[in-house]
Amino acid sequence: MTGIAKLIPPYLRNSSVYYALVTDLNGNYTYVNPLFQNRYSFVCDDFIGKPSFIAIYEGDQLECLKTVEACLRDIDSIQFVQLRKPNTSLEDFYWTDWEFSVLKDENNAPVGIFCLGKDATEFELAKKTAVKLTEKIELIIEEMTDGFYVLDPNWDIVRVNSVAALSLGFTRESMLYRNIWNLFPDSYVSNYQKYFYKAVNEKIVLSFEDYRPDLEKWFSVVCYPSDEGLSVFFKDITVTKNYLKKIIEQEQALDSIYQSTTDACTFVDKDFIIRYNNQVARDVTKLVFGREAQIGDSSVEFFLPEFKDEFIGYYHQVLQGERISVERFDGKRWWLFSLFPVYCKGQKVSGIANVVQDITPRKEIELKMLSQNNILREIAWQQSHELRSPVSNIMALLKLLKDDDTASELQKLEYVNHLSTSVMRLDDVIRAIVQRANDM
Repeated sequence: MTGIAKLIPPYLRNSSVYYALVTDLNGNYTYVNPLFQNRYSFVCDDFIGKPSFIAIYEGDQLECLKTVEACLRDIDSIQFVQLRKPNTSLEDFYWTDWEFSVLKDENNAPVGIFCLGKDATEFELAKKTAVKLTEKIELIIEEMTDGFYVLDPNWDIVRVNSVAALSLGFTRESMLYRNIWNLFPDSYVSNYQKYFYKAVNEKIVLSFEDYRPDLEKWFSVVCYPSDEGLSVFFKDITVTKNYLKKIIEQEQALDSIYQSTTDACTFVDKDFIIRYNNQVARDVTKLVFGREAQIGDSSVEFFLPEFKDEFIGYYHQVLQGERISVERFDGKRWWLFSLFPVYCKGQKVSGIANVVQDITPRKEIELKMLSQNNILREIAWQQSHELRSPVSNIMALLKLLKDDDTASELQKLEYVNHLSTSVMRLDDVIRAIVQRANDM
């Protein structure tokens, strides 16, 4: 064992964790422990007498030299330095952490530099991975369309992306390290305070929607508590809210129209499922089938059995773009069914509008008028056929009585008898016509 080696404690000479080595004042190795020799044997078989720079990455050699000079300026100091060691790959390194101090002999005179080090490669690689991951996360946060900011336990904003700053009307710099409750007036963040405090105090994830009158915007907010504070994601949903408001207003207006009509209005989708029906439609189904048709019911359940196949066929025709209008009698009432295709964007048929009207009063009038027309036709036929014959006979007999001066009394009596028969026949025809007229 060399004299230098004797100056190294045995636990460091035999360490399986720490590198222990000594260089002379000219920077040449005078001692290396087995751990160092074995790890870097690919550099050289024997480090003793070799310059220490052979096992130090070129880019760190100047830093190493500065650290040695700092030790020599203060021989009782311990200097820390991180050095990269060459790896078996020319594109990679071993990372190592070192403590340099002056090694002294028994006379307290400097005889070299004692270097105690350990491998920090895994830590450095983990740190580099963490840095890359953090950079990636920062990039994702910055590029995402949601606003994002982080509050520390004191409610100070410690991270914010540009979407959040823009949505809230600030720059990122003006928001960072500002207390959120001071950044916004209390009257506008009271709901946020309630949810944020609840999330932090109860350690739960909360989502909510809130309107900011100062910004005239709606936001959808999700907040995630942690030991470091509160992470907040939010999205500007003002446009969506305005669309929903408009849709609701339109639906209410449309529903008011549908509920005000006396027609039974139903909308069914392409699977014949009821998606809308007004109260009149519900009343009609209850009247005919004993129960109201509800949204989500199959409309086929509300077809009369004798018309079921017929109307399923009509529905398929309507889904192809046809418009159909039919009248049907259920045994008690007459109904008019008007079936229309309903189009969505792109002119695609999305369903069927079924408008049903009770036309019983109209049909009764029509049927009565039809019956009256038939009677009038019969009366007209009687007038043109049955009435003409006795009238003609009467006219002829009267002419004979008037003009035949040579007729005997017996012939005249015969004329009168024939005239009486024709008059009676005429009276029968007139009575029949009056009776038919009374039946109208």
